Amino acid sequence: MPLATRTALPTVATSRARALAPDIGRPASTLPRFDVERFWDADSTPPALACLSRKLGDLLPGARTPEIEAAIVLASLMHDVGYYYGGNSTDRDRVDDTFGLQIRHFVGKLKPGDEDAARAAARTAAIDVAAVQLGGGCPFNQPYSWSYAFAGHDRGYASHLPDEDAKIRAIARGTFADVVAQIAACDFEPSEVLKGKLAKAPAAYQRRFLDAMVRLAKAVQTDLKAGKANTIPGFGDD
Repeated sequence: MPLATRTALPTVATSRARALAPDIGRPASTLPRFDVERFWDADSTPPALACLSRKLGDLLPGARTPEIEAAIVLASLMHDVGYYYGGNSTDRDRVDDTFGLQIRHFVGKLKPGDEDAARAAARTAAIDVAAVQLGGGCPFNQPYSWSYAFAGHDRGYASHLPDEDAKIRAIARGTFADVVAQIAACDFEPSEVLKGKLAKAPAAYQRRFLDAMVRLAKAVQTDLKAGKANTIPGFGDD
């Protein structure tokens, strides 16, 4: 994706400066645009915690079906964009909450009226959201933790300028819509991170997962084209 235009707008230079002046903005326009091929589905939590959350999910009935995995992966897209650009603690809570709501919403698109799938999605969403809330920031500071677009010493919480917050949300939604359209058209190359995760699954599971991704993308694209974007968590929260 092309780099966003760089500007001379003010940024917070150090974590101490953020602590002293937490409302100084860090403009999204000073950063390279979120790169889907590099960052989509990258874990923001420590490997041990990511593994634990998955193990817990595996113990829940029906919680790691290809359909639920597809919902998690698609929900992680806007979540990853949010973690890339960062913001204050309220921004992070909103991004994490949207992640959980999207998992449940997307499972509902794939399994309409299936109460067992809805319950499994709710349990899985609760575990995955808890994992990112616990391990997605301080003190772990993983490579893809909150505000990871910034250098390690400059990460943390800082409010965006009002116009920058709107830009970030627009980037998240635009990125989501672009990727959904590509998947629906079967014209999408998974990120290197996602390829690595899929490679660990049996071939039959990979096929079912990819089929679920295409079906989900088509269902979501139908809503986007029909002017129902506000029904998707993260699109109607302005």
